Amino acid sequence: TAEGWTDDQSALVLPKKENAYRGEFGTLDVRGLFAGQYGVVKKIASNGAGLENQLNRQIYYSNGDLHIGYQNFKNGAGKVNGAGTIVVKGDVYIEGNILYENMPTTAARNLASLGWIVLKKDNGAGGNVYIAANVENVAGSFYAENKIYTGTTGQAATEKGLRINGLMVARQFDFQRIFSDLEKGGPA
Repeated sequence: TAEGWTDDQSALVLPKKENAYRGEFGTLDVRGLFAGQYGVVKKIASNGAGLENQLNRQIYYSNGDLHIGYQNFKNGAGKVNGAGTIVVKGDVYIEGNILYENMPTTAARNLASLGWIVLKKDNGAGGNVYIAANVENVAGSFYAENKIYTGTTGQAATEKGLRINGLMVARQFDFQRIFSDLEKGGPA
């Protein structure tokens, strides 16, 4: 059985404001991100306006909820770096597929790669990622200070599978999808 595989004494400590964003696996340098130590900081609008599809090692910041639709992030070329980071103080609503360009590149630094850091607002609200039920693919490395919701239509006949290309770290997950592929035996 799954009971007893963990207990309260062995709970994983994740970064949060109350512990200066220090966790068991290291520190999330929020101050350094906002100070531009890891790239130029650019403010983006709540609808994602200002977010470029070639990330070029930039930090994109939203002070409030972010609603983001379909995105296809492109690889860099030559000296243009393909990586970037989105930092949100609030909630993220993913309303369309988030993809990486499927084109060859000769340098690892040129590969499209996106880090998502979703923090609580100063009042303690937020820090969640909500994935809409119509979304089938999400790319990136996610850290949510609170919870990640996978979204659902609530109907087996209309439910879609969800593929995450990357990783997700959160305090909690709400695996809402009820999709199952009976031929392949695959869940959401």
